[in-house]
Amino acid sequence: MQTLQVGVLGGSGFTGLELLRRLRRHPRVRVVFATARQPDAVGTRQFPGPWRTPEEALSDSVDWVFSCLPHGESARWVAAWADRGARVIDLSGDFRFPTPELYTAWYGMPHPCPERLAEAVLVLPEWNAEAARDRRIIANPGCYPTAVWLAVLPVVRAGLIEARPIVVDAKSGVTGAGRTPTERTHFVGVQENFTVYSAGRRHRHVGEIEHYLEAWTGTPSHILFTAGLLPVRRGLMVTAYAALRSGATARTVWSCLAEAYAGRPFVRVRPLGEVPALHDVVGTNRCDVGVVEADETGWVVLVAALDNLLKGASGQAIQTMNLLMGWDETLGLPVEGGDG
Repeated sequence: MQTLQVGVLGGSGFTGLELLRRLRRHPRVRVVFATARQPDAVGTRQFPGPWRTPEEALSDSVDWVFSCLPHGESARWVAAWADRGARVIDLSGDFRFPTPELYTAWYGMPHPCPERLAEAVLVLPEWNAEAARDRRIIANPGCYPTAVWLAVLPVVRAGLIEARPIVVDAKSGVTGAGRTPTERTHFVGVQENFTVYSAGRRHRHVGEIEHYLEAWTGTPSHILFTAGLLPVRRGLMVTAYAALRSGATARTVWSCLAEAYAGRPFVRVRPLGEVPALHDVVGTNRCDVGVVEADETGWVVLVAALDNLLKGASGQAIQTMNLLMGWDETLGLPVEGGDG
């Protein structure tokens, strides 16, 4: 039985630690290193390591590397490990866009390694894993785009809803904002509070959602997107509102989703009219999707919930690795559970 040697860059943050916990339980993986800039970082006390700086880790030999470094920093380390022959899954935003112009438009900075973008492909495992079969650099989607895409991609492709606009109300737990505290994410700013941020079209995930909706379905889209910060540790929920096309109903939308995800272990389409709750999916690598009837308005409501640290980040990266290795995609990942 093949055992993969893997390393994790940026292992001391919320996403990195979740990834390390899951990789440590994976039956066909051995964690060779995890990196942190500060050896006494809080996260390093939660995983035995071995811990290295990113520079020290270059002396190790691994098959796969997962980068949980911030955007802007991740790209050069991803490129360095790809040059050493490793396959790399980047959980930052550095390789999600195919052109440096798109990256700059949405991230407000020049791309660190524009010459490497052509080598990368973004993978949503339920949609296009085969596209990465021969790639060394694989971009992991953002948490909000994952939930939106899983809810709307099949029905946009089927021509059941209008994609201009799709209105998205999105809410996430505090771990989605990263480990470094800010005034907005400090306990006293979050507890017994709810805040909206990046309303309209200001959130960088809008560009990601729109670009791949068109690339994967051939249908241009406009996303009106508002994000909110929930006073919970983890979990993410999006509610998408879209106009039905002629002849479509909520039931045909539901049937389309049920057929698209039949047999896929990490997407569960709830019965028509039933919507998921965060506690249904937190602690799992699953996205639950619900469809709500509002046919008399000419619109349909789609609700998707997932764990932002698992299906929205670390779990999805492992799922992609499993598929590209030809393994069962559920290997080392929780399908059932909840409230994790």
